[in-house]
Amino acid sequence: MNFFAFKFLFFFIVFFVESFNSQPFNTWDDEKIVVINESQNSEIMNMESLYDDGWDQLPQIIFWKRIMHLSPDSCLVNCASNRKVLKMIPSEEWNLLSKTEKTEKRESFKKEFNLPSNEYVYVTSGKSEFYLFKQVYPSLAPGVSAFEKNNVDPWYAQAILLIESPAQLKKSVVGAYGAFQLMPAVARAQGLKVNSKIDERKDFDKSAFAASQ
Repeated sequence: MNFFAFKFLFFFIVFFVESFNSQPFNTWDDEKIVVINESQNSEIMNMESLYDDGWDQLPQIIFWKRIMHLSPDSCLVNCASNRKVLKMIPSEEWNLLSKTEKTEKRESFKKEFNLPSNEYVYVTSGKSEFYLFKQVYPSLAPGVSAFEKNNVDPWYAQAILLIESPAQLKKSVVGAYGAFQLMPAVARAQGLKVNSKIDERKDFDKSAFAASQ
C-alpha cells in the first residue's frame, strides 16, 4: 500500500470518526496488516475497504492531500462548498492583509472565477511542516495496542496519532496537549498529573491509556 496515499485518508476519518463504531475485540485482527521493515515488524490497521469504497477520490481528500504536501509559505484559494482549488498565492501576501482587506480579496476571487454570490472562499495555507507522518509512523503500533488492551476500537488511536499532532508535542489553542491531544481536565480525570510543574500528557504510554478510557 502506498504510504502517502495511506496517510491522507486518516484526515477524512477524523471528520467522520462517528461512523467507526466500537467492535467486538475478536474482529479487529481481521482489519490489521503487518508492516515489515529493517528493524521490526509492526501491526497497523488496514484501509482497503476505504479504497474499495472510493473515499480516496472524494474532493475533500484530494484537496487535503495537496495541503499536506504544500509548504506553509503558499496558500490555496479554494471553494468552501467543494474544496475546488482556484489558484495558489504566497502566504506572506495574504497574511499582510487586514481583516477587511481579506474580505474584499475573497470577493475579488469570486468575481475573478465567476462564482455564485453565496459561495464562500477559503484561503488555506500549506501544512507540510505540521504533518510529519514518517516521524509519527513508529507510534502507530503501540497506539493500536494500547487501545486494544482497553477494548476500544484501535482505528481511533491510529486516526488521532496521524492527524491531531503527528510526532509533535504541541499545545493547541484550547489547551489540548500530547500525542493524543488530551485536555487538562480529561487527563486529570484519568489519573494523569497536569500542573505547573509536571504534565504527564507528554508521556506516550500514560496518554494512550487515558485516551482509550
